[in-house]
Amino acid sequence: MFAQDDQIFLESYRAALGRAALGNINFEDAELRTVETAVAALVRYRVADDINRLCCHDVNNLTVVHVDRYGLVTVVKCTRCHNDTITKDQIFLGSYRAALARAAPNRNFSNAELRTVKIAVAALVRYRVADDRNRLCCHNVNNLTIVHVDSYGFVTVVECIRCHNETITKCHSLTWADEEISNLSKLKKGDHICWHRWWAIWHHAIVTNVGNQTMQIVEYGGNMRIRQEDINEAKAYKCRCDTLYRVNYHDCYNNEYTVLRARQLVNEDRYNLAERNCEHFSRWCKTGFTTSNQISIAWTTAGKVILTIGLRLLILVILGLLEYLHESQEDKVRDRAWFELLQKILIVVYTVVVTVLFIVYLLKTSGSHLAAVRRDDAENTWCCRPETDNCCMAIRSICCILCTCCSIIGRIVCYVCDNVKRNPCTFCRRPARLAFGLFMRIVVRELLAAAGTLAIILNEERITKGIRHLPPRDRTALLLFYATLAQLGGYLIGAFLGRFSEACCTCCCKFSPSANNEQAHVPI
Repeated sequence: MFAQDDQIFLESYRAALGRAALGNINFEDAELRTVETAVAALVRYRVADDINRLCCHDVNNLTVVHVDRYGLVTVVKCTRCHNDTITKDQIFLGSYRAALARAAPNRNFSNAELRTVKIAVAALVRYRVADDRNRLCCHNVNNLTIVHVDSYGFVTVVECIRCHNETITKCHSLTWADEEISNLSKLKKGDHICWHRWWAIWHHAIVTNVGNQTMQIVEYGGNMRIRQEDINEAKAYKCRCDTLYRVNYHDCYNNEYTVLRARQLVNEDRYNLAERNCEHFSRWCKTGFTTSNQISIAWTTAGKVILTIGLRLLILVILGLLEYLHESQEDKVRDRAWFELLQKILIVVYTVVVTVLFIVYLLKTSGSHLAAVRRDDAENTWCCRPETDNCCMAIRSICCILCTCCSIIGRIVCYVCDNVKRNPCTFCRRPARLAFGLFMRIVVRELLAAAGTLAIILNEERITKGIRHLPPRDRTALLLFYATLAQLGGYLIGAFLGRFSEACCTCCCKFSPSANNEQAHVPI
């Protein structure tokens, strides 16, 4: 039992609980003492510099005016000065603990970790409602209560007690770019990093600490379980052709919160290649989204292959009709050589056009995920017009014509210069070495895929030599089938050879002075 002096606070607390009709919430004596101690400490801190409110320092002068839906004190009043004090600092943390008890009872957070969550959520909410004047009240974290937490104990939905609007605590967008990291000293705790292996696979992890040429990471290990591991610079760059990148996000959680999210999942063994791989885990830690660019590319590639096959089947149907006509009328065609040449020209033109279109599309979309390089935009302007006014009209006219011509030529030349720079060596404001490696990977892959189809169609005479006894329709169907298989096989072989070519391009100039000069510029 409590002392007699405590009865004012406790009786008013129980009365407030009764008014709020919170029959399902029961506090033990020890829990009531915890609430009383916390409220007293907060009130003393709030009125420390107010001489007229020193009476509020005594908890025995306080009565409870209001509690929230979790039964936690939100407003108290001093019985002497009759001033109210809002204990809003307890709303967020109190509602968080209550939500944890309901949804994730096995997750334990220290007070420092709870503060980390609070700071991260407050920053995210402020960013979300920055332009909404009707929701400026949400900028104050003390107005927020926790509505929902996930199975790991992290906040997913908060509600403002003033405007009663809910906000999802995921980042606003997934805009990101890869920045190559040449040494570990450039990394910070909370960074999302990834290695591009030479065999075309990306491996992702979260940096939880950085030391002298060492770093601590949380990743999915070889046993399909999340682990925390210390690695040195030699291990991080154990293969010269494995490129280390940092993923820079336009919108993401702060570093402390990212580290907390990563460490909470250590020893988890829910690995799933399609739905929960190392990239899903790392992106969730940094943004709250469980997406994988590798899986998206795989699905996009599958769709592209299906679309490509569809387009090629369409043209191959046309070519098949020509082939059928060729096979059925082979003995009747007078100029057989011209007919075969026309057929091959159509096939080559179509294949070249489709391949070039796909290469351009892939270069644009993939190149946008390379971190851009800032450069000095200052330009020296010049003109060939005479500086004096003592010139005849003819000379002035000639100078104006020359200036106009130079301006037109200059625009054309500057367009190239704007996209290709020597110092720093860039292409379209991307590091030239990385851009060239990306170019090699895409071009080799797409060219081999196209070459497979061309190899079948252009050698149809040799392929159909042993099946001349079949009807023209069957021979045409076999050619289409072989062309499809050749394209898929060429694409798979090209994917590995393309990545190997990219790795070779990266390795050849990885430690060159120009490469180091590229990395000296700040990525955006």
